[in-house]
Amino acid sequence: MTTYTILNKRIREKDLPNFTRQLFKNRQKDRRIKMEKEKKFEVSKEKFLAYIKVQKSGMTNMFAINNVIYIAGNVYDVDLTKEDCLYIMKNYGALLA
Repeated sequence: MTTYTILNKRIREKDLPNFTRQLFKNRQKDRRIKMEKEKKFEVSKEKFLAYIKVQKSGMTNMFAINNVIYIAGNVYDVDLTKEDCLYIMKNYGALLA
């Protein structure tokens, strides 16, 4: 049975509040799993410093992640990944401290 047919069945049965509650619980569970994965991810000091150097050089918009990765690799010889850049962006203040 597909999700669409389950949704239609519950709406017909007028069990929408219970369905909404269960959907909310599932989303909370997914968010907890995602947050646990993010906690385990770490960026090395070398990668963070390369990110800062690219930022201070003013060569690119820091939201253009592909450009940041390219400059860090070719100018500063540090291999940044997309995940590294996103982690640095999300945790910038904590990494500076």
